[in-house]
Amino acid sequence: MYVSLEWLRFDWYYLLAVVFLIGMLALWQLVRSPFGRTLAVVRENEELARAVGIDTRRYKIWSFTFSGMFAALAGVLLEINNQGATLHDLSVTTSGDVILMTVLGGTKYFFGPLTGVFVWLFSRDFLTEFETLVVPLSEFPIVRVELSGVLTYWQFFLGLLFVIAVLVAPREGVWGLFRGGVERLFQRFGGDQE
Repeated sequence: MYVSLEWLRFDWYYLLAVVFLIGMLALWQLVRSPFGRTLAVVRENEELARAVGIDTRRYKIWSFTFSGMFAALAGVLLEINNQGATLHDLSVTTSGDVILMTVLGGTKYFFGPLTGVFVWLFSRDFLTEFETLVVPLSEFPIVRVELSGVLTYWQFFLGLLFVIAVLVAPREGVWGLFRGGVERLFQRFGGDQE
């Protein structure tokens, strides 16, 4: 799929990648700026923020404006990709899926929601088409397990992962579990050895 302007022609997926990277960099800068840190203060303790002189109403309005801007950008790109809007895009389950992806990935970290989206879409798109597990290689099969019947219930396994992530690390999610595992491995094998 291509996007054509009068004298320019872009591959749609490259254009999406560029817009995604620019949007993530803008969000990264926004979160790390004094404005973003003030929003974190307002989120954690609004009364205290008001007591030190922060106009919390103004920050909440700007926060809502920025979130609406990024949501509108994502919605426009989704509808261009789908070549039109459907009622399914406007359903409650779509909003619920976004919240579940965020909680699954982790709300504490910047890359948590992105991880949740990756896990969700990987489960939905890849695991439903995965039929046979061959260990170690398909050229030299030692173990062959038929998984097509089991993986049609990908939502059950994703829900199980969601419950485990919420019980073990409620705010960290899958990204926090992954980060913690990598840090423990680094400390065990590559940490300071004095």
